[in-house]
Amino acid sequence: MLQFSRLRARKTQSANSGSGALARATARIMPRFDALIEAYHEKFRDDPELAVLTRQAGLEAFKKELAEHWRGLLTGADDDAFKASVRRIGLENAKAGVTPRFVLQGYLFLFELVVAGDHNARAPEELIALARALFLDMELTLTAYVENAEDQMLHRGAQQMVKSVEEEVMVAHRTAKARSDDLTEIVGELSRSMEELRRGFEMIEGGSKSNRDEIKAVAAAIDELQASSRDVGDQAEQTSRMATEAVAVSEEAARRMVRLTETAGRVAEIVKLITTISAQTNLLALNATIEASRAGEAGRGFAVVASEVKQLSQRTAVATREISDQIAEIVTATEAASAALSRVGEMIGDMDGMARGVATHAAHQVAQLEEITGNAKSAANSANDLSRSARMFTAGVVEIENIALNVQNFGSKVAGMLRGLTNRLTITVRGFLGVDGRRHPRIPVKLQVTLDLHGRRENVSTMEISEGGCSLWIASHGLEEGEDIVMNLPGIGSIQGKCRARDPDILRVEFVELSPAQRGDLAELVRREIDKDAPLRALAARRRDSVQEAFERALAQGDISPEDLFSADYSPIPGTDPEQVTTVSLELLEKILPPILETALTEDPRLTFCLVTDRNGYIPVHNKIWSQPQGDDPVWNARHSRNRRIFDDRAGLAAARNLQDVLVQSYPRDLGGGVVDMMKDISMPVVVRGEHWGALRIAVPVGA
Repeated sequence: MLQFSRLRARKTQSANSGSGALARATARIMPRFDALIEAYHEKFRDDPELAVLTRQAGLEAFKKELAEHWRGLLTGADDDAFKASVRRIGLENAKAGVTPRFVLQGYLFLFELVVAGDHNARAPEELIALARALFLDMELTLTAYVENAEDQMLHRGAQQMVKSVEEEVMVAHRTAKARSDDLTEIVGELSRSMEELRRGFEMIEGGSKSNRDEIKAVAAAIDELQASSRDVGDQAEQTSRMATEAVAVSEEAARRMVRLTETAGRVAEIVKLITTISAQTNLLALNATIEASRAGEAGRGFAVVASEVKQLSQRTAVATREISDQIAEIVTATEAASAALSRVGEMIGDMDGMARGVATHAAHQVAQLEEITGNAKSAANSANDLSRSARMFTAGVVEIENIALNVQNFGSKVAGMLRGLTNRLTITVRGFLGVDGRRHPRIPVKLQVTLDLHGRRENVSTMEISEGGCSLWIASHGLEEGEDIVMNLPGIGSIQGKCRARDPDILRVEFVELSPAQRGDLAELVRREIDKDAPLRALAARRRDSVQEAFERALAQGDISPEDLFSADYSPIPGTDPEQVTTVSLELLEKILPPILETALTEDPRLTFCLVTDRNGYIPVHNKIWSQPQGDDPVWNARHSRNRRIFDDRAGLAAARNLQDVLVQSYPRDLGGGVVDMMKDISMPVVVRGEHWGALRIAVPVGA
């Protein structure tokens, strides 16, 4: 480190004489001091490095600060406050990019003005005293430059280390993502194959079920046919038996008909005999009548008898004729009946043969049907076995599909965990080393921007803006890193830009080829937004201080131990969705924090929330409006039950692990169900007994 120890020793040895000489020189310089300041600004008015110095605080404020510094230099101020002021100015100049050349030119110009304008100066004491004061001031200023250079070297080294870590993590993340994508693709192919296999088995199961049903129907029909065939056989056998009996009966009837015919013949013979007797009787009656008439009166009685006998014989002759006719008819009918019975016997014999054949065929058919029925039942059992096997395979396929889905979900979760790990590692390394790769502070602000995307114009809103670039909220922009775009910013004009990120819904743009006027306008825009946030920063500081005091008081009173206050042992609350967790400090925090946090919402109506988070993004206590008991709807819970949850997204973790005095960032607040509110998040670290506990965060809608 640069040290002007000789100057300091000389000044110590001759402090009294040097102070007097410098005082005499200063007494002559002070009347024209304001003119010297104006001459300095006239000299360096067009120098770009002066513009760098005046851009932050403004020209008049810079003039005032420079005048106070030189006045202290000329009056011989040598206390710690003055030295600290010189070193602070030197550090600010170095960080702003002002070169040592410009600083030394300023000292030289001042010395020349003083010497050239003071013709009464006593040499060499006054000139030596003035030179010593200037060189001591230069020592402090250049020492600040050297310290800043060393800090910058460390910072660049840290940045390089962070960049290397980020690159390694990104390489690991890309590799893991590629493997995860490969796994997802393989699982997808497996799922598709399993789906096709499942459909095939479902078709097999459906076909086997249909075949089983058809076989069952056939078996049932065969059972019915078998029963019918068995009935036919039984009926055929019964018919055969009845036919046999009918043949026997018909034969007996035929025999009886023959006997009847024979009897009728014998009756006919008897009738003939009676006819003969009747004819003889009639002849006798005729003779008797003749004899009676011959006898006269004496034969009258005999004549009566003869007449009666004659009538009887005549009636007998008529009766015998009728009997003969009937017997003839009986004989004819009997012969016909006998012939018919013979034919019936023959037909019944044929029927008996046919019935026996039917019974035989029916018996064979029953045997065949029994075999078919057995085969049908065996086929039905096989179809059942096939159906059961298909169901088993289908269940196995479904299980494999579920496993594949679980593997795919696990791969997605691993990819998400890797993204989260990348964010956590990057934020942790940057926070540990105090490294911020941003060359310009980013301010959350909502501006309507018109983009020219390869001839396609699109109106979008900014999320953040700085003097070097901006972040745009544009869903699925599809742009690749390094692509050129043209954008029109209100009040700034048309700006060339390059894409520097590939987030799906956030486009980060680096400004290129800015004109001096555009740089000035952007600086003014950023300064206005910073000034607008001053009340919010003050509010956050008050609430942060109240939280720290409450924690310190709880520790001092023994309400909680440091180990329990800083504990990161999170216990999930069963049945919560999204998951909520508890810690050993939760009960105390739910008592002491609500009054502090709720007061903030009454101080500024723009506030959406005021909360505290530990270093891991755990929010034990939230505002009452966002701390409702969970219900059955996870989307409703995600919006209204935000206490006792870990929010380790990029913004949440950056706020939780930030060690700067204040961090202002944009915060895409995920409310569940695809609803995202873009917030301006202001956070300040909470430190308890010298140890970083977490942060206090407040947020307002961007543009509020």
